[in-house]
Amino acid sequence: NHAFQASQFEVAVAKFRAAVNLRPDNPEFRRALGAALASQRRFVDALPHLERACRTAPPLALACYQWGRTLFFLNRPAEALAAYELAAGS
Repeated sequence: NHAFQASQFEVAVAKFRAAVNLRPDNPEFRRALGAALASQRRFVDALPHLERACRTAPPLALACYQWGRTLFFLNRPAEALAAYELAAGS
């Protein structure tokens, strides 16, 4: 998304949220929405999207990494480690 690359995170969040609303089971849309939210330091809002994208079959390694990073920023190191391990196993 060009808005995300240009650091226009509010625009990116709106576009990714619209994409998730159209296709809620698409893990890449959820990962992108979670990443855009995390880039705004909206870590709590990002968590469910990143977790859901990570827990797809097969898991998205990047989503698992971003989920772990978000958990780390929320001072949840044990959960972050588990997410990182999922990323490494993807």
